[in-house]
Amino acid sequence: LAISAFSQETLNENHVTTLLDMRGLVPNLQFFSNGDHAVPLVFIRGLGTRNQTEAGDQGIAFYTDGVFSARSQGTTVMMYDLDGVEVLRGPQGTLFGRNSTGGAVSLRSAKPRLDGFDASGEIAAGSYSMLELRGMANVPITENWAIRVAGAKDEQEGQTDYAPGNQFASSRKYGTVDLSSFRVSSLFEPSEDVKWHLVYENFRNRGTGDVASQDFEDRVNDATAAGNLDLDSDSIRTRLDIGFGEGYTLSYIGGYAEFSQAQMYGNEPQGDTRNTVDSGYEGTQHELQLTNPSEARFNYTAGLYYFEEENSIRFDMLHGSWGFTPQDSPDGVLSTFVQPNRGLESESVYGQGTFAFTDQTASRTSARKVSVPARSLRIASVTARWIDGAGGPPGDSPVGR
Repeated sequence: LAISAFSQETLNENHVTTLLDMRGLVPNLQFFSNGDHAVPLVFIRGLGTRNQTEAGDQGIAFYTDGVFSARSQGTTVMMYDLDGVEVLRGPQGTLFGRNSTGGAVSLRSAKPRLDGFDASGEIAAGSYSMLELRGMANVPITENWAIRVAGAKDEQEGQTDYAPGNQFASSRKYGTVDLSSFRVSSLFEPSEDVKWHLVYENFRNRGTGDVASQDFEDRVNDATAAGNLDLDSDSIRTRLDIGFGEGYTLSYIGGYAEFSQAQMYGNEPQGDTRNTVDSGYEGTQHELQLTNPSEARFNYTAGLYYFEEENSIRFDMLHGSWGFTPQDSPDGVLSTFVQPNRGLESESVYGQGTFAFTDQTASRTSARKVSVPARSLRIASVTARWIDGAGGPPGDSPVGR
């Protein structure tokens, strides 16, 4: 198993504050930042996906506190107050399940501690008005219950200027970063055999996205719109461990996540303006897992898993210079993609066992059976051409929905 593991101390030493900063630490790990969907595109050993839309599944699985993140918009972007990060390279089909043909990235948020009060904070500043804030406080409530609060904020001015004479020159530059997140977690240990970890996390992105430029040193783009991103994400994660017998543990791992996003993006070389009018997502996970004593000669993990998601989007594109579109017109064309509802359910049973013949020799066997009912999908795509005298400019009127 090829795995790279890092503690929060290691991340701090290497100035890792977002997921994109992991590129220099993990072999064969590549990240690309998509401009018009604010989506990190992840590849491990060349495997991943470039489909950043709500209709596309990831090739790399993301987990936070054991809970699967089906969409990378707004998830696992900011990295702060963590117990550790693991990057697993290669297919992870048994314990991690779907969307892990290329590998998996697992983040473990720092759990509250029962041994006393603790607090810390960090401030970093740099060029282009860069400002990074990190902070946390650990507060024991009773001898078996503690709460931990942590937060982070990243700001930086964009580096892509508007071309001279551009009508949006007074707007924020493309590449502007404005990220914020906070997390509240609870740890309750009523006995040695029972542990309950509960986490609520919020993430916001108020940046601009980014556009391409021909000169990296002098970034300029005659953008067709002022960049603006409005993304909100909320998630709840929980894990309940109940020990019984001689080292057996039954665990429930559950989570719920939702996000909403709207974005305006105009890239001059593409000759279009892209407007995510509204994008929404909801995902729910339930998992039961049984493990036996780790020191047993035959060690196993077995479980049941259920995952459900729903998402929707309305995505408008105003274009008039696409040479490869049949609707190409100097008057401008507005194409609208409407996906009212898309749903997916996944059910699985899995097991993995390792038998140790000697202290140096062992054999491992694993299997996972997955049932995925048919997807629920409704899509409408509308294209309209605006004609002189038939109304205002394309941005002023709605198109058939």
